[in-house]
Amino acid sequence: MPNLTTTFKIIKSHDPCSNGWRKLLKNIKPGSMDDIVSISEILESNGVRDAFWSLRCWSYIQQCLLLANVAESVLHIFEEKNPSDKRPRQTIEAIRDFKNGEITYIELLEYADNAADAADDTYNLAAASAAYAATYATFFVVNAITAATAATAAITAATAATAAITAATAATAAVYSISDDAHWQINNKLMIEWIAS
Repeated sequence: MPNLTTTFKIIKSHDPCSNGWRKLLKNIKPGSMDDIVSISEILESNGVRDAFWSLRCWSYIQQCLLLANVAESVLHIFEEKNPSDKRPRQTIEAIRDFKNGEITYIELLEYADNAADAADDTYNLAAASAAYAATYATFFVVNAITAATAATAAITAATAATAAITAATAATAAVYSISDDAHWQINNKLMIEWIAS
């Protein structure tokens, strides 16, 4: 995982909610607004919602690479069921290639479509959700949606890949109902494990 850090000054410049801002200052107690804080510290202090929100403090390139890493973290779920299908992996690599200027916007969209096709071609729900994680990450990269929304979508897809084995509705709800408290708790566990890895 990239070592994502920002400063209290940058966080403040993005107009955090007053409750979240007070909680962060109380728990970390910075010496000055120029002090550095990491995403893992924000997660520990304020929880997953504020950790997602804080992703807007990082550069667009960092956001894109973070999304690739999140999607890659669940690739094994797809590849265990579909060992010869490399389309989701190629899509994640395409995100990195796009940010390096090695492929075009149109080519990146083609990779996203390929990952979606891979998801549709597998009969395993968890594997399909893992493939969709690559697709979602790519679509948010090319559309330059805000970092918080983009990371939420990618991690939600990753959560679906992990939780989908319980029931088909669990995966669907995890993808489309990210505000649901139960799913936020699942996301929180996944994000903590992912940051710690």
